[in-house]
Amino acid sequence: MHTATGHPSRWNDKTLAYQDKFLRDIHKGTILQDCKFSLYYWEGAVGSSPILSQRCRGAWGLVDNGYHRWSCTQAPAKVNALLIEQRLSDWIESFRKDIECTFGILKGRFRILKTGVRLEGAVACDRIWLTCCALHNMLLEVDGLDLQWQEGVRSDWEGDMGENDPSECQRMAPFAMRRLQQPQLSQFGSREHEREAGRRGTVRMMNGDQDIDPEDDDDDDEDLVTEERRDEECAIFLNSLAYNDFQERLVVHFDIKHRRNEIEWPTRNPSE
Repeated sequence: MHTATGHPSRWNDKTLAYQDKFLRDIHKGTILQDCKFSLYYWEGAVGSSPILSQRCRGAWGLVDNGYHRWSCTQAPAKVNALLIEQRLSDWIESFRKDIECTFGILKGRFRILKTGVRLEGAVACDRIWLTCCALHNMLLEVDGLDLQWQEGVRSDWEGDMGENDPSECQRMAPFAMRRLQQPQLSQFGSREHEREAGRRGTVRMMNGDQDIDPEDDDDDDEDLVTEERRDEECAIFLNSLAYNDFQERLVVHFDIKHRRNEIEWPTRNPSE
């Protein structure tokens, strides 16, 4: 897993990803080009023709919807017409939920993440966050919780440690966060502001102001066209594939592995 540091462009997932050097370099193909993997595909008709494999090089990761539609950032599909497409989307969502549980675990371990960071500035917040991540990884081994997880024993953070006590958060949180508990701000963070922005944009267009188009998509955010490039070993560079093209290849690949009963859930226990 990768965690980004703070910067002025962290307003949404797209700006956050674009300003993150690690993810941007993967997209440009300047790092992790030594990673190689194979994708299965049918030579002809599905289910009755021979299965072939295509070598690819590069790296890709699982993200939520709302990120750039780059080939290296694969998200669950919003609309799935086929069962094999829905199956892959469900798997991606399941992995994402496991990753997001880490936030709850960290909040259960460290109070500063549970009630709000009191220090000012992105640098201080980055240091706190990265320190918590490093300590968490160290404590997994020191406390033996990684062994408990391997042996199927209920870990401490699966209890009440990660739950927020409203009275505790109200008492310990900084003033700026306590202020958000006011009734008049109860809808803060809902989708009401999005609907209002859409309504205002529609009204402006009806009045002849064409500078806002709610349906306008930024082509720079998407890998729209496949311009396939290969290395000397005929391996396809991942960043030369369009987002939808690579997603379709993944759907076919995991469908074949599913038919072969080769899909395995990751585990730290080598005996399983």
